[in-house]
Amino acid sequence: MNTLYIAEKPSLATAIAKYLGGFTKSKTAFEKGDTKVTWCYGHVFATVEPEEYDPKYHRWTVSDLPIIPSNWILKPRADAKEQVKAIKEMLEWADVVIHAGDPDREGQLLVDEVLEYYDYKGTVKRILINATDDTSLKRAFDSIMENSQFKNLSQAGLGRSKMDWLLGMSGTRLYTLRYQHLGGKGKLNVGRVQTPTLALVVNREHEIVNFKEQKFFDIHATISVDNEQFKGKLVHEGYIVEQSEAEALMSACKAAGTATIKEWSVNDKKEAPPLPYSLDSLQGYMNKKAGWSPKKTLDVTQKLYEMKYVSYPRSDCNYLPMGQYSDAHDILDAISRGSTLPNDFSSHANTSLQSKCFNDKKITAHHAIIPTCEAPSGLDADQQLLYDEIALRYILQWYPAMEFTETKYVFSVASEDFSGRSVLFIRDKGFKALIGSNKEDEDTNDVSVAQKAVTAATGDSVSVSDVDYKEGVTKPPKRFTEGTLLTAMANIHRFVSDPEFKEKLKEIKGIGTPATRSTIIAGLIDNGFLSLDGKSLRPTALGEELVKHIPSIITAPDMTAKMELSLMDVEKGTTSLDAVMSEYESFLKGLVEAETAIFAQPPKIEGVECPVCHEGVLILKKGSKGPFWGCSAYAQNGCKAVFSDANGKPAIYECPDCHKGFLKQRKGSKGTFWGCSNYPDCKCTKEDAKGKPKL
Repeated sequence: MNTLYIAEKPSLATAIAKYLGGFTKSKTAFEKGDTKVTWCYGHVFATVEPEEYDPKYHRWTVSDLPIIPSNWILKPRADAKEQVKAIKEMLEWADVVIHAGDPDREGQLLVDEVLEYYDYKGTVKRILINATDDTSLKRAFDSIMENSQFKNLSQAGLGRSKMDWLLGMSGTRLYTLRYQHLGGKGKLNVGRVQTPTLALVVNREHEIVNFKEQKFFDIHATISVDNEQFKGKLVHEGYIVEQSEAEALMSACKAAGTATIKEWSVNDKKEAPPLPYSLDSLQGYMNKKAGWSPKKTLDVTQKLYEMKYVSYPRSDCNYLPMGQYSDAHDILDAISRGSTLPNDFSSHANTSLQSKCFNDKKITAHHAIIPTCEAPSGLDADQQLLYDEIALRYILQWYPAMEFTETKYVFSVASEDFSGRSVLFIRDKGFKALIGSNKEDEDTNDVSVAQKAVTAATGDSVSVSDVDYKEGVTKPPKRFTEGTLLTAMANIHRFVSDPEFKEKLKEIKGIGTPATRSTIIAGLIDNGFLSLDGKSLRPTALGEELVKHIPSIITAPDMTAKMELSLMDVEKGTTSLDAVMSEYESFLKGLVEAETAIFAQPPKIEGVECPVCHEGVLILKKGSKGPFWGCSAYAQNGCKAVFSDANGKPAIYECPDCHKGFLKQRKGSKGTFWGCSNYPDCKCTKEDAKGKPKL
């Protein structure tokens, strides 16, 4: 029986072949007897451009929108044609195919679409590989399933692909034409995820620009209880903005000299170790710690994965399956041999503990990013730094929680209430002994640290040891960095006020996927919608224009949330992809209809009237051969009037022979000349005289 493994990428195919052993490598596959292991390069097929469905789409017109293919066409990517041809021949040979795409929507879809494209009729099995070390591969090979179990997962991936194409193609054309109709210049790229992401940065910039600084005063009182000091902050509605008021309150409290306990509670608390990394949390941390771009973090993690030192990188999950629990000893041993962390970090880890990270119910398509049982060697500086960070986060799971008591209190001084809390570490620091405290996350002005647990009763009178005030100034929100924008995308629900959509967005874990978020941010920068100012992201003028001219139904994340929930229903099998796509197509038609009134109005553009159609005005455009002037009414009436640029003005010269066309600057074998636009009906030509026709 001929068996064919199809991996998502060459590195995974290599790992499979090495694990199975005895293979010889050709240009397109590993081969051994009746078994072959081949690979894709991610998606080896692409949906064709609109003009390949119909040549009329070369011309952007509102009347042709939305573009909705009746039969979707895929074609091999130009850089994958040779591999696709080889896979086709291997499918004709194979009796059984083992689907080895990555364990997520995209991984499921990209191999399934190969099988569907060539109408493969043989048996198809599915192997889910989360890491490429021998232990993980053995676990995966012991759990091979029927590929049919993952049909809905593939359908959800297909739906996402189609929706992205439909909005990208139709939305970009619709709002670009609208923008140009209203006098704008340039192309407005619209995307299901990229547009709401851009809107986050634009809206944040508006908050910063419109922010008005305000001075305020905070008043603190310190009381003495059982010879321990406890600081409280004045409970006050709104800011104290007048210094005289602050000084008067401070003087009154000092004069009182005593305080009355109104509330006092002492509770034992635990702080568990932070969970292992998902890709988002790892990218955010490395951006903050080392200034790495999200792309760099993904690239280095991917390399570590291909080297078999960490698990699958494109994970949105911070949890581990219970099946991983028994690997602890081997993973910690690998860390001790391959990391630059202190050896006692691993040796003192208590593998009898069970971290809350081990939870089968919270596992998604992937588990958290963790080290494998393979000890690293030969890592470069960046790889070592990232491996150590991933390793440390894993080690922390085998250390106890930090245990402490927390005292919360409210006391009254001169009829004014002050509240505060005190923290006391009463056992050991647990995992904090390894990493310490993050002072950036603590408001040390409002936290007292007592040396012992102290109990006070309601109504107790205690002495006031100090009263002071501090002047502060309100600060604008911080600009996004690439790291904080990633976090915002994953937690987009925080920027939504509608309770229903807020909960839905939280459920789907934001917009985009761990695999695509960094690419989307990089694309916004590369396409000129965002710029980097040091680490800070700022919208460009074009980015501002895009958000300004695109309706909130596209810039807000609500639409994406609704779409993702529909795809989750497809994945669960509770609704069909056809039903979801029908609803989405209706949504697109509604977008086009909503803009009808705009396009019915004459373009609001100042400039030279088009001498051909007399409806539009001439707009300076950039072409492959340099700047030229074209008619603004092209989208409405198809006017193809084109004029040369003459120092920032359209060169309009009526043909002196036919009086129907216009002279256009051309280049011939003998140099530059001017010829009639009505050629070949009119063969009028004129010599060039310093950029003008010699009439």
